[in-house]
Amino acid sequence: MAFIANSLSLSGVPANHVQVRQESSKDKDFQNPWIRGQMNGCNESWKWILKREMIQCNRFLGWFIELNNILMVHACLSENSSKFKNLELRKLRDIEVGGGEVSSVDPKRVYQDMHSLFSVLEKYDHENDKFIMPKRIKFSVASELAKVSWKAQFQIGYICPFFQGNWVSARLLTNTLRCHWSLPWHNFEYERDENREINREYHEEMHRWNALFDEEGVLTKSFLDY
Repeated sequence: MAFIANSLSLSGVPANHVQVRQESSKDKDFQNPWIRGQMNGCNESWKWILKREMIQCNRFLGWFIELNNILMVHACLSENSSKFKNLELRKLRDIEVGGGEVSSVDPKRVYQDMHSLFSVLEKYDHENDKFIMPKRIKFSVASELAKVSWKAQFQIGYICPFFQGNWVSARLLTNTLRCHWSLPWHNFEYERDENREINREYHEEMHRWNALFDEEGVLTKSFLDY
């Protein structure tokens, strides 16, 4: 519940864990489309994790594209403006303008960059398979894979592979990798002030992560080069 609320809030969709819990008890046809998409996306993520399959670049990339579709389709169907377009759901960005987003990468390079990134995930998965679930025995391996999973999230966000939902999809991908690779979770601690809006805390956390990654070079080739 908290992850769904956090992910939506960081994507500019106001939500908290109470709303998520309330929506989960409703019939699917009456659920908030953003929350419904997130719950369906989490289910799809767990289906992949439980299979315990090795990462294969093309299959994993195809799964990720479909994951974005699952996350976003209900929100797009319910959106009255032209911001979201259903025809753009099942593919990576490949034209100049769309969805109201600005990509930091040439749209023509998106598929190439995503394929390169997922090839790196495949490489790390194969090289470290003997240390991955349920055989985790080396902290050094876990530390390296943690860098890879976080790097993947931020690179996808900056590449903007989709016209909508790229950060939502990237966060769920990171959590999928963390479960698949049996990695620990990292949470920020701050003093709770009952007078502060909970969404404000989520946005402060987003800025802290951005600063952390920019200052420590996580967005450079020292972590994942492609």
